[in-house]
Amino acid sequence: MGMTTPDNRAAMTGQPLATVTICTRNRAASLARTLVSIVAAAGAVSEEWELLVVDNGSTDDTAEVVDGFAGCLPIRRILHPVPGLSNARNAGVAAARGRFIIWTDDDLTVDRAWLAAYLAAFRTWPDCAIFGGRAIPRYAEPVPAWFLACEDDLASLLAIRDAPDWDEITPERVPYGLNYAVRTDVQRAHPYDPELGVAPGRRLGGEETGMIRAALRSGVRGRWVWGATVHHLIPPERQTAAYIFRYYRAHGFRFPDLPVEDARPLRLSQAAGIAGRLGRKATMAALRRLRGEPAWVRSFISFARTVGTIDRLRGGRV
Repeated sequence: MGMTTPDNRAAMTGQPLATVTICTRNRAASLARTLVSIVAAAGAVSEEWELLVVDNGSTDDTAEVVDGFAGCLPIRRILHPVPGLSNARNAGVAAARGRFIIWTDDDLTVDRAWLAAYLAAFRTWPDCAIFGGRAIPRYAEPVPAWFLACEDDLASLLAIRDAPDWDEITPERVPYGLNYAVRTDVQRAHPYDPELGVAPGRRLGGEETGMIRAALRSGVRGRWVWGATVHHLIPPERQTAAYIFRYYRAHGFRFPDLPVEDARPLRLSQAAGIAGRLGRKATMAALRRLRGEPAWVRSFISFARTVGTIDRLRGGRV
């Protein structure tokens, strides 16, 4: 499966209540910032927990960063070099010792109350197996005015979850991968699909939402924990039209605008109809952008999704 650093394993006694798990690949500096915030959150809890970093084949100084936190966090590193986020997640599931697995990412910071809120929720709602928390974007400056004006349209790209009127997690209201938790026995019954998840040469995501929906279909319940807040750091390269296109093209591939069957050839009649739709959407997006209308982003998203649908119909990849 992988290799475990021995630093903290011998010191662990009983089963931890939770395993906080972060999958990472060549983001040592960003990971360090996340771990600093978790140190602060750890000071607000008394229960036993552990922190697992799944190193998905990093070639930077990720190992040294993890070692640097060994004195202040119950941290260990799993080396799992088979590329792909789903592969890394599944390795983390196999190595987790906690009764619950709390998932977060290496490009965010957590609030001081984040860990305490999850641990309290596990005890407050023992009949629930899935939990989701608040996720708020934090932008690297300078932020393009048009990007900020379209935050609502870009909510899935930004992984925003901030709806305190939601109580129960449903298939239509699921957490995103940067901030959620699953009871470990349920998590092991629903592994992540290795055909999904970001990987070298592949932008296709959705491995976490697919897993959560599968678990909900099995009959388990979920609960939102709005006190468990993370701040998602959005770098300049994600505040661009090019990144929007790549993200929503992959989304259109996974959730096509038309009913499709895998590997079905694209018929001429379909191609003509889609080409016309594509042209109209591209033209609308361009005109709205020239006029300075924020709605151009909505048209551009629709254009990108249609391109993804064509990729799917052609049997391609994203």
